[in-house]
Amino acid sequence: MSDSKLQSDLPPFAMVPRWIIQHTGLTSGAVRVFACLADMSGRDRPAWPSHRHLAIKTNMSVSSVRRHIKELVYVGALTVEPRYKPNQEGQTSNIYTVVNKPVNNTDRSVTKNKGLPTSEQGGYPPQNNRIKTNEQEPLTKEVDQKEQIKQARKKLAK
Repeated sequence: MSDSKLQSDLPPFAMVPRWIIQHTGLTSGAVRVFACLADMSGRDRPAWPSHRHLAIKTNMSVSSVRRHIKELVYVGALTVEPRYKPNQEGQTSNIYTVVNKPVNNTDRSVTKNKGLPTSEQGGYPPQNNRIKTNEQEPLTKEVDQKEQIKQARKKLAK
């Protein structure tokens, strides 16, 4: 290999710290927004995408992106600084800086509900407890089909 360039067949990727993935106060959507911001920024440089751009990249709505950014700021995984036009004429965007060092996981959760462990969740109902009504049963005979059409037409005529 005489070329000094390092080549790879791997697609671009973003690294998400384990403490973000395992943080009990973050939803999966917040982790996805963090991964997108980590992909856009570097270790020594922030990112400044619009909420709309983040929504497109993460396949979420703009309001969901805003909610997940609040989660990330709340647990200390992200800092947000507003950017302004010259002469403080108006805000252009936000500067997002991802925090790669772990913060204490103090069970500060944005969501109010506490999840149940899988062992405590109810199982699936047994297969044989389904109730079939006449509407759900398939019509097997041509006579049944004609009779049902006649009854439906009588109901419509009334």
